Amino acid sequence: MSLELRSFDVRTVTLGSATAFQGGTLTVSVEELTALAGSDPVFSGVTLELVAAGEAARLTQITDAFEPRVKVGSAAIFPGTLGPVEAVGTGKTNRLAGVAVIMEGEVPWLGAKGLFVPHDNILDADGPGTEYHPYGGLHLVVLRASYAEGVDHEGIQRAMLGAGLRVARRLAETTLALEPDRVEVRDLTPKPGLPTVAYAYQVQSQGVFLRAHLMGRMLDELVPTLVSANEIADGALVSGGLGGHGAKLHTWMHQNNPIIERLVAGHGTKWNFAGVILHRGHYYLYEDKQRIALRVAETASMLGADGVIFTLGGV
Repeated sequence: MSLELRSFDVRTVTLGSATAFQGGTLTVSVEELTALAGSDPVFSGVTLELVAAGEAARLTQITDAFEPRVKVGSAAIFPGTLGPVEAVGTGKTNRLAGVAVIMEGEVPWLGAKGLFVPHDNILDADGPGTEYHPYGGLHLVVLRASYAEGVDHEGIQRAMLGAGLRVARRLAETTLALEPDRVEVRDLTPKPGLPTVAYAYQVQSQGVFLRAHLMGRMLDELVPTLVSANEIADGALVSGGLGGHGAKLHTWMHQNNPIIERLVAGHGTKWNFAGVILHRGHYYLYEDKQRIALRVAETASMLGADGVIFTLGGV
């Protein structure tokens, strides 16, 4: 699969009457984006604030984060979740580099217990440790939601995910008539004479607030599935989890997974990157753990992998 990833560097984010991008400046219309994010009846209101890179600001009750991306042409970004279920991972994709959309809001308890309690969390945009978190140095477009009466947790999770994806796509749409700062052609055709490497990517998906989605399908019952790194770049894998504390995988982290980025960068020169074996963690029965481990190993064997990289998600 070959994907042309076109990057537009965001150096400044400012408020204005219309949402636009020009010369490294992303202009954001509060009226447009709050209406777009808050169009779901789950919300009683949505506010928007900007946090500049390195600004002394603390964000609270974060639910998800997104990098603005959009497909050039008729294909859908975030397929199955925001757009129709269709093949992605080829063609051209525009991204706004240096900025993230952050969704936050105080989710009501509603009697939830154990893992399924919505946890509070914070993010400091400046200060000690900033260099160690993935959003350090990014400009942040922060949308904070409040909720209508009588909405359950499933409805809140769905609405928060949809709101963040809509805003991320809208911001990236401002680049469609422009030329990018950088173009990376991700051609994953295997080359002869190189070792083959696969990535076993574990995601957490256990129920409300602890979910991942593949092309719109919740992965609570996921069996190991082979996907292309370019599909993940096009938003086939999104988060939507509101649970956990500071170590959950947001959608932005799926889009910019450093293991995938490094494996793509070395493809064709140091190794052949055969693909991502997506699998779910956390099973209660030993037989389920054994079944998943066997399927991951069998998939890697069928790919002819000389090595597999494993990461643990949802800790």
